Amino acid sequence: MISLFLCTLSLIAKIAPNTHIIGQNIIYFNQIDSTNSFAQELIKDRMVENGTIIFAEEQIRGKGQRLKSWISEPKKNLTFSIILTNNNNKINNPFILNKLIAVTILEILRKYMPNNDIEIKWPNDLMVNRKKISGILIENNFIGHLLNFSIIGIGININQENTLVNATSFYKLLKIEQNRAHIFKYFIEKLDINYRYLLTDGATFFENQFNQNLLGLGILNLFKVNDNLIEAKILGCDNNGSIIIETKNGIQKFQHGTIQQIINE
Repeated sequence: MISLFLCTLSLIAKIAPNTHIIGQNIIYFNQIDSTNSFAQELIKDRMVENGTIIFAEEQIRGKGQRLKSWISEPKKNLTFSIILTNNNNKINNPFILNKLIAVTILEILRKYMPNNDIEIKWPNDLMVNRKKISGILIENNFIGHLLNFSIIGIGININQENTLVNATSFYKLLKIEQNRAHIFKYFIEKLDINYRYLLTDGATFFENQFNQNLLGLGILNLFKVNDNLIEAKILGCDNNGSIIIETKNGIQKFQHGTIQQIINE
């Protein structure tokens, strides 16, 4: 087990979640380039155990989807990475991990703000009242065709007051500062339960929950495809992470990066 001692530790660094796998080992940083990048180094040096979490109060080069940066005010939010190994080859379709994480965050958000519209924006954003509150970035490593390990980067806006126009936070929605350590501990414990369920027989549950809570499900949405705007209904997402939509030309599938859903408030 890796230990990291710092002069000043926040309450988050002191939490001891009641879990079996996720968060048995938590590495805490006041500041780091990127928790995902540090996770890569741990794996490279073979200094990691399944369920390890790397938490950072500030990421100088935090990673977002498609080479975008993740911007988060220091000591205001939750920014961390989780390392999951696939030693028993129980994960056949890696996108199920994206669904697992998204559904777990969805459950957390609905616990804290049940009177708001909370949905998953395909493929990896959590939205409250059509504004982004959380994002997920998963980096997978394969040996041949088999998944070896996954690094799951997560950002959740908690006490940040100043956000982008299309983003929000717990503080902006609830009008009161939140205890980040409590939310973090609750998330880890909930994810541990969900992850162990996934490894037994829960894949169908998370696939269904992900699809049923997609933003714009079953209604006409505006999409951008190759600089063209089209209207289509979202039908769901397949096991490989492609979105399934129904246009005037029939049912089509699109991979992430080939289509953009346009969100209007």
